[in-house]
Formats: sequence, C-alpha cells, structure tokens
Amino acid sequence: MSNETLTKDEIVGRWMDFNINYRIRVRLTPHGREILRRNHRTLFGSRADEFRMIEVKENAEGWSEWQLWRLAHEFGSDMYMGGVQPFETTIQIDTEQRL
Repeated sequence: MSNETLTKDEIVGRWMDFNINYRIRVRLTPHGREILRRNHRTLFGSRADEFRMIEVKENAEGWSEWQLWRLAHEFGSDMYMGGVQPFETTIQIDTEQRL
C-alpha cells in the first residue's frame, strides 16, 4: 500500500496495521465528559475533590487526542449497542505516525 491519499471507495476491503499506542482524535459528547468525571470520582473516592482532574484538551473544532488503548480504558465499559455514546462515532487517525 502506497502512502498516497486513498478515497473512501479504495479503502473498503483493505486492512491497515494500527498499533493501539497510536494516537487518534475524537469529539467527546457531554456523556463522555460525565464518564470522565465519574471515573475520577471512582478512582479517588471521598477524596476526589482534593485531586485535580486531568483536563482533556480539545482544539477549536472539539477534537481531543488519545492513544487508542487509553480511549478504550476510559470508555470501553460504557460502549454498547444502543447506549449513549461517549464520543461521536467518526474518529480521526493520523496516517503518518510511527512508533
């Protein structure tokens, strides 16, 4: 597979190697932000207010950047068919990244 940009029709039926350490971008929903707050409270329990929650940085278009494994860790148990999604279903993958 060359490094040229492929159209959607050209990608169908093709596989691309993707390491779960690679970074992707998603747009979190309000539900996703609530999951992050809940996870923080679960981690720190009654002392959650004493520890500052790590803020997710979003660009002007609302995209936040994650390693795939971290995204799965944070939201995996909250993702199921018919459930409220923690982020929009379209994600962005940086096709030029390397480990």
